[in-house]
Amino acid sequence: MPSFKAGILDLDGVVVDSEALHLDATRIVFEQNALTLPEGGAGEFVGRTDHDIFSDAVARSGNPALDVAALLARKNEVYGSIKDQMEMVPGALRFIQRAVAGGVTLALATSSIRLNQTRAFEMFDLDPYFSTTVTADDVSRTKPDPEPYQLAAARLNMQPGHCFAIEDSFNGVRSARGAGCHVIGLTTSFTSEELASAGAHATFNSFDEITVYLKLAAPA
Repeated sequence: MPSFKAGILDLDGVVVDSEALHLDATRIVFEQNALTLPEGGAGEFVGRTDHDIFSDAVARSGNPALDVAALLARKNEVYGSIKDQMEMVPGALRFIQRAVAGGVTLALATSSIRLNQTRAFEMFDLDPYFSTTVTADDVSRTKPDPEPYQLAAARLNMQPGHCFAIEDSFNGVRSARGAGCHVIGLTTSFTSEELASAGAHATFNSFDEITVYLKLAAPA
């Protein structure tokens, strides 16, 4: 197991426990506009951008009166009204602090828009720990495409292969693996077997286990 000097973390489901809030906001807007869930259910939303989710739903609806931009604005409005319920994933802050104290440079690569990334960082004062952030607003191709992780690594002046990545979704794992990162799956949204099947090199149920795996020393 090599020693990593850089790590790239996903946001929703890895740093903050927000997946359920995003799903709630999306369901509300779906119900308000008579949109239907995909065949695989709401679980297919995890790791995808809101734009992709609503574009697909509008295409399935066959209703030309529906406007994706308006639906996205409404979803962000609903999410903003419930965002105060958001918490950090257990152990995430301790892991982040330990990694940075141990000399690991951190980046964020998320499918969320900049607005929601900023909301989370302000809520939990996370800016001091991350050298750069990549959101859906920064890339032309979002997860599962490798571009978010490629850009995050480039902004860190690191080769992706020298970075570990922590992800909780199929699309996130595929994105990080495609970029060449060492991918760690965190089972907050999917099982260990599911994340491994998507390409995770290793999977764990907690940040404490990841800390041991990465051999991160406790701060002095």
